[in-house]
Amino acid sequence: MTTYSTADIANMALAHIGVSNWISNLSTDDSDEADAVNAFLSITREQTLRDFPWPFATKTADSTLITTAATNAFALIEEDPNEEWSFSYLYPTDCVEVRRIQSGLRNDQVTSRVPYRIGFYGTTTTATGRLIFTDMEDAILEYTALVTDTSIYPPDFVMAWSYRLAWHIAPRLANNYTPQMTQTLMQLYAIQIARARANSGNEEQSDRPPEAEWISGR
Repeated sequence: MTTYSTADIANMALAHIGVSNWISNLSTDDSDEADAVNAFLSITREQTLRDFPWPFATKTADSTLITTAATNAFALIEEDPNEEWSFSYLYPTDCVEVRRIQSGLRNDQVTSRVPYRIGFYGTTTTATGRLIFTDMEDAILEYTALVTDTSIYPPDFVMAWSYRLAWHIAPRLANNYTPQMTQTLMQLYAIQIARARANSGNEEQSDRPPEAEWISGR
């Protein structure tokens, strides 16, 4: 599989908006193009990761005790954290989107899904951050991780990210910018996400879909 650097992806974004002054190194180039790309590079990567459960970035984490947790751990903070939930866990620092708490079934139905809610903790004397409240003990979290190693990005992610980046830098860099250009870039981004969803489905062999609950309950 061909690999792409962040500069390659930035140059694809520039090409999408008709800019030919390409970037050789995002860290050292002193240009309007590099400044604009660097302003939006990280956030557009996270947005693209959040918009689809990319298989290459899908990660699971078992809960661990907070006293032994690594910095990105899904760690048990407290039992009985409040009157609504039984457990609270640290939101992993490398998580960009929680997808689910695993129920033990690959094909969840409405009744098997594990409820959860994202919250916040912190006082004037402790670190602050996000929590995941749930009633599941020894929970296993499935989430999309912040993957920054571009060598493992599949082509559909590369293209999607380049279009998302392009629509944010277009107002500053495109020579003939119009609001319609942004609309077109958004549509092309949506097409890439749909293509990624189809490609992901082609690379897996799913279980037979479960019967509808009204049928299985007869």
